Amino acid sequence: MALALLTSALLLCLLVAVHRYLYRRLVKDVTVPGGRGRRLGAALVWLSAALTLLLLTAGPAEPSPGVRRIAERVAAVWPTLLLCLTVALLL
Repeated sequence: MALALLTSALLLCLLVAVHRYLYRRLVKDVTVPGGRGRRLGAALVWLSAALTLLLLTAGPAEPSPGVRRIAERVAAVWPTLLLCLTVALLL
């Protein structure tokens, strides 16, 4: 049980760090403060973080069929896109 909690905490910290890095590189560095683009970019990054958490918790929690259908569609694209964006920005 303790190992599962530690693993979950480390994974959550990693996801927060990756999403914060993507926000800084893709939104904050290229938009003006207080602009519409920055607000939209921040909303998209927060939405992607929420969807990532949904993907991680949707399996064990046995969600309703509607939530499961959304999670399956997002699961087909988002983790791959997240990895590709992160690697591309690190290089």
